[in-house]
Amino acid sequence: MRLAKCGVGFLLTCCVQHILLVYCPTPLFAYQHTHKNFTVHMREEIPPEITGVLDRVDRLLAAADLNDETQHHEIYIINSFALSRFLLLRNVHFGCNLPNGNTYVTSADVVNDVARCETISPDDRRIRTLSETITHEIVHALIRNRVGWRADQRLPAWIKEGYCEFVADGSAIDHRTGLKMLKSVSGDFTPGLQNFRWRLMIEYLIAARRMTIHEIIRHPPTYRLVESEVIAALRGDEAALLERLGSRIATPRPRPGETPGGPESR
Repeated sequence: MRLAKCGVGFLLTCCVQHILLVYCPTPLFAYQHTHKNFTVHMREEIPPEITGVLDRVDRLLAAADLNDETQHHEIYIINSFALSRFLLLRNVHFGCNLPNGNTYVTSADVVNDVARCETISPDDRRIRTLSETITHEIVHALIRNRVGWRADQRLPAWIKEGYCEFVADGSAIDHRTGLKMLKSVSGDFTPGLQNFRWRLMIEYLIAARRMTIHEIIRHPPTYRLVESEVIAALRGDEAALLERLGSRIATPRPRPGETPGGPESR
């Protein structure tokens, strides 16, 4: 009995220590860099290129209706698959944002503004820009701060993820592939397509239906109805839809490993 109590006490102590470490992980990250409303933490020396990355994040957030210029953002770039699994206790793709507002990025090349999806499955090892990834995760915090934790839990995932992708102005798959697959009737799927679909739906609501994100959050539209409208319009006349949306998807920025106007290099 005494041994069992000691075991339970030890487990509880480990759990408490782990929670404290997840929410206050600074001791694990020896280097810090603060720029504007952001503090980046890394376990290795932080390249000077982080300033440019954060400037891009700042510009993207400034265009978001939910942005709070008074809020400071803590960003932890882990760069270790093992440490990422230990801290977050799950297989996180590019990053995540915890209820206390901390943003985690699992793997990144700061110099080249690249975030990597480090997963067990080799088929799901994608890349996107680091600035998009940080922006996406911070927008999750902005939504949660605006509506509250409980309301955020009830908010449909397609609205949250779609709006985060919309503000981040990017996706984990290139836009040409995403549009082609959404128009296809074959049911093909690739990692990242779901968030790309949700982003286009949010963009449709904001640009075509003239809804604000506040209205979308307060009165979430019917998912199937919005999806069917977007797919029908996309299959009918893709160029007309993108022009109607004033869509940035029509003229996307080059993705990591891609030169302007050139093919993607993996």
